[in-house]
Amino acid sequence: MELPGDPVSTSYTHSISDDDNDRIKFIHFPPMDPDLFTECPTVGFLADAVIEAHKPIIREVVAGQFHGSQDQAPRLSALVIDMFCTSMTDVGKEFGVPTYVFFPSNAAFLGIMLYFQTLHDEYGQDISELANSMTELIIPSYAAPIPLSVLPHVLLDKNTWFKRFIRYPRKYREAKGIIVNTFQELETHALNSYDDNTPPVYPVGPMLKPERPTPKNDLLQWGYFNREQVREIAIALERSGYEFIWSLRRPPSDDLKGFPIEYIEYNEVLPDGFLERTTGKGKVVGWVPQTEVLAHVAIGGFVSHCVWNSVLESLWYGVPIATWPIYAEQQLDAFQLVKELGLAVEISLVITN
Repeated sequence: MELPGDPVSTSYTHSISDDDNDRIKFIHFPPMDPDLFTECPTVGFLADAVIEAHKPIIREVVAGQFHGSQDQAPRLSALVIDMFCTSMTDVGKEFGVPTYVFFPSNAAFLGIMLYFQTLHDEYGQDISELANSMTELIIPSYAAPIPLSVLPHVLLDKNTWFKRFIRYPRKYREAKGIIVNTFQELETHALNSYDDNTPPVYPVGPMLKPERPTPKNDLLQWGYFNREQVREIAIALERSGYEFIWSLRRPPSDDLKGFPIEYIEYNEVLPDGFLERTTGKGKVVGWVPQTEVLAHVAIGGFVSHCVWNSVLESLWYGVPIATWPIYAEQQLDAFQLVKELGLAVEISLVITN
């Protein structure tokens, strides 16, 4: 399933499916016309629309598993769907096939989604009103009270919550089980916090492909920043005197609806002479394989946005994390790492004249 305007993910998926593997069969669906989704205001709504448009196609694929003799096609045992592909549970029900949700984020964030859905559906709580709370929130899946400042916009924005996010946990509860990319020793509190209406939760993490320490790759991915942030980071890096690796990507344009792209010329955003002055001290590049970098013995620290995959990779390779969350649930992840688990340090932004 290809998302229009996301060539990086599409290319990566194709590269995986091109590998010789006799245990996994990849089915590539033809890309859909982007003009069908011009009314989608954000990349999130775009993804939902594309997934919904694939529902008849998935139904046809599943139906094909029940045709012919048992020797020709073994019976389909289960569907495993992504945390955002929850409408596909309807396909599983239609054919009597159990559906499991794969939740790539952490167990604590799964808990807050389920808890907010319960507050709304069973207690009539308008979740957007929590934004006006004067006190920290007590969330069952978090051991410490949660400051409002770390809650994702998608949970507190009435439009996004009602039109998108509340539908996901409702469907999670219809699943046979929820598979989470975490492990018991890391999130003991969260995994023991779910209510009786939650299907079985299976921690199967950390899900990553281990890399052997190698000197062949010295690149690190930082995500993308706006022009002002890029200049300030560059100045700080140069003044620090430390060796660095900076994966610098251009913020998405409107027509790409949220996906970063590569810079053609770094000098257009970096301070004059920065690349020349830092030659031999640092390297500025585009997208890089992050796990290979974190596996390198020379890496002493990771300034991370706290995407959950990055968190697990850093923990696996024993690389200290300095948290710099930007959006989505990254603020919550950073809060959990710093305040609850003591596994990271927080970058404090000090405003001076």
